[in-house]
Amino acid sequence: MMEEVEAGRVEAIVIKDMSRLGRDYLKVGQVMEILRQRGVRLIAINDGVESLKGDDDFTPFRNIMNEFYARDTSRKIRSVFKSKGMSGKHLTGTVIYGYLWDEKREHWLVDEEAAEVVAVSFPSRWRDMGLIRLLANYPQTGLKFLSYTLPASTRV
Repeated sequence: MMEEVEAGRVEAIVIKDMSRLGRDYLKVGQVMEILRQRGVRLIAINDGVESLKGDDDFTPFRNIMNEFYARDTSRKIRSVFKSKGMSGKHLTGTVIYGYLWDEKREHWLVDEEAAEVVAVSFPSRWRDMGLIRLLANYPQTGLKFLSYTLPASTRV
């Protein structure tokens, strides 16, 4: 975006709030100054920031609070993950290949069909057999190739 601003191809930037411009209040201040120098209008809808109205004395404080909020949230998330890990709970919402969730989604159960594939694949990979050689040997094992496709709505 800043390359477009520097090239003079941007007249206005409209954002939901100032936190969308960035979380580091010093960098946000620098970006705002560059926008002002280039004559680019900045509008932050929810924060009521409109660069044509002139400087808002509260904007720097809002930017500091945005930075604090991001750091605080990050610290809380790390704390939750550490607590879950220390208590022995799984830290992922999806199970790894070869397992299934139990009915309460609390424990992993062995997926018997995938266990056969893992039982053949893992020792081969452990012996440094390359992926191509490993896949070439699959027809000899009699196992069917299992694949997983994401729903169309989640594909990139």
